[in-house]
Amino acid sequence: MLDVYELCTSELQEKMVGMRSKFKEMRTRSWESSKKMRKIRWRQH
Repeated sequence: MLDVYELCTSELQEKMVGMRSKFKEMRTRSWESSKKMRKIRWRQH
């Protein structure tokens, strides 16, 4: 994924803060979920 946040104006960056936070939270949840699944699969073998 290409992140061009740093190239945006400060005004646009301010508008993006809320959505970027939500996206980061979703990505973290997804990562944690996949981490748990790997542990479960590892224990089954």
